[in-house]
Amino acid sequence: MKKIFSLGLIVILVFSLCACGSSKTEKVDVKENIRIAVQGKATVECMFSYESVKTVLASCSTIDDNGDGTYDVFGKITVIDDFGDKYDAKYEAKVSVDESGSATCKDFKMDTPRKK
Repeated sequence: MKKIFSLGLIVILVFSLCACGSSKTEKVDVKENIRIAVQGKATVECMFSYESVKTVLASCSTIDDNGDGTYDVFGKITVIDDFGDKYDAKYEAKVSVDESGSATCKDFKMDTPRKK
């Protein structure tokens, strides 16, 4: 039940972030939007795959622009469980970004998280 509630909350937060579009006068931070999209996808993957997941964090070490609105993204996922233990995993993802700067994670592959 706790996982379902957490997943529902995550989905609501992701959609609320997407709804906060920027106006033309604001500078869009595409890298941050990509990181948020990857973190959302990783959170969903971890909630369904592992027990006792409390927090999932993503960092992007490489973001390669493919020139067609898609980006190849590589980095590290950190999973923190209910007991405070931290696990790290490498990931690779393909993210598409529209004209407004909103990012969507299309393809996501993550190694099995290993304890630090």
